[in-house]
Amino acid sequence: MKAFIDLDLTITSERTAFVISRSFGLEEKTRQILLSREDEYIKSIKISNLLSGIDLRGINKAVLNTKIFDCTEKLLNLLKEKGFEINIVSLAYKQPIQALFKYKLNISNVNIFAPELVVERENSKVIGVKISIGKIETPWCLNCPVCKRYIVRRNKDEFTLAIGDSIVDLCMFLEADKSILIDNGNVPCFLKNKATYAVKDLCSAIRIIENLGDKK
Repeated sequence: MKAFIDLDLTITSERTAFVISRSFGLEEKTRQILLSREDEYIKSIKISNLLSGIDLRGINKAVLNTKIFDCTEKLLNLLKEKGFEINIVSLAYKQPIQALFKYKLNISNVNIFAPELVVERENSKVIGVKISIGKIETPWCLNCPVCKRYIVRRNKDEFTLAIGDSIVDLCMFLEADKSILIDNGNVPCFLKNKATYAVKDLCSAIRIIENLGDKK
């Protein structure tokens, strides 16, 4: 069994791009990029350009200031107890996500699908971002740097669970057997029926997972 889980605003209470950029005085520029109507992969490239020249180690340290929602660790541990492989599928950058799980959540046994920052080998300074090319479109496609629908379709198991909060996470829901929408207002009402369940937070999601039993 596999679980595919979003990061920003599902596990974290704030987008990690804001947390990281704040440490380097780039928060307002990052906000302007994220609020634009450009394709998501363009936003990812532009934010990596803002971070260009910054040591990746500093970025990985900055992301540890991210606040994690209550029940996150309990939910992840419950999934592991039930035999789920945990996969994080995010538009945030891969290396900071790895640092967040390793040093803040003390969890290393997770798979992470996310755009990867490209760094100089000699000094670990950011020089760009690697964008995934696999893609399966949906009517609401935002042209993400990592296609969540493609990731789940390529990697799903005999029973697949997806958890997320936003319109791009609905792409995972289309491929999953069961899905949980963390309903914090980021999904239009007419699309909420794409989710099997809609709950207000991860604590409520735990109760659903407890009742999933060992369904496959």
